[in-house]
Amino acid sequence: MTPQIMVTRSVESHDPSLSDETNEMLTAELRAVIGSDSVQVPESWPDHSHDRHATHTSMMASAILLRIFIAIVGFMLAMTALIAVIATSESWAAVALTTTLFLPTTWVIATLVLRTFNEFEHVDPELAAILTAEGVGDPDRTFTDLVHDFRPESGMTAAAPS
Repeated sequence: MTPQIMVTRSVESHDPSLSDETNEMLTAELRAVIGSDSVQVPESWPDHSHDRHATHTSMMASAILLRIFIAIVGFMLAMTALIAVIATSESWAAVALTTTLFLPTTWVIATLVLRTFNEFEHVDPELAAILTAEGVGDPDRTFTDLVHDFRPESGMTAAAPS
């Protein structure tokens, strides 16, 4: 087995879709979590620090941030419709239709809830609000992905602080 080529990567955010101040705040938050200004990672390790993360309008980013609540309201509406149809209808087709609408709604909510368990890192609430205002749909997911890019895991060590 050939040894992996290790490179030193600076722990910084250079997202072209974010303001300079937001990139500086994100860099400070990343460095606080990582505990270093640079890390040693394999050369093939992904680097998303230059990717565009603000890909939505601020209104859409807010809606994405509230997606679980929106899904729960949809689930409640589907359940209400199912109960109303079962209580008032004698048609099996109406019950089948509302049940058909209920099943995908349940799947969507379960998926959304389970995805939140993969977000191990949470950005500062003030920075999350700024990121959302600048168009980042899910600040915690974005931050978790960036931390993963810099996280010295499985034998990788942080470089000496600069």
